[in-house]
Amino acid sequence: MKKLKKLIIILGCIAVVYGGYYFYKNSQFNRFEDRTRDYLVNEQKIPLKEIQSIDAFQAKGGDSGITISVIFEDEPNIKYNYKSYDGEIKQSDTISLKDGRQTRGKHSVTN
Repeated sequence: MKKLKKLIIILGCIAVVYGGYYFYKNSQFNRFEDRTRDYLVNEQKIPLKEIQSIDAFQAKGGDSGITISVIFEDEPNIKYNYKSYDGEIKQSDTISLKDGRQTRGKHSVTN
């Protein structure tokens, strides 16, 4: 009975740690998505209706190892990736969704 109780406690601790990490990462993703949206709308002057999607994912580089992928309504075949460097959002690269190669598009910027 003591072994079962220890096992339940250990599994419960693992679940709490994993759950806490999961919610922390999701909140980080949401925060970076919001910051990127604000950057595009307020600094790059891109109307919100022109942004088709903004999605954050785990990747190397940037603050917190998060990359934000943006697809615009007028260029649905190009994915623009943004990262935060020292708190500042910057475009890192643009990828063609047709062939996976780096490309330039209407919304490409020089950092």
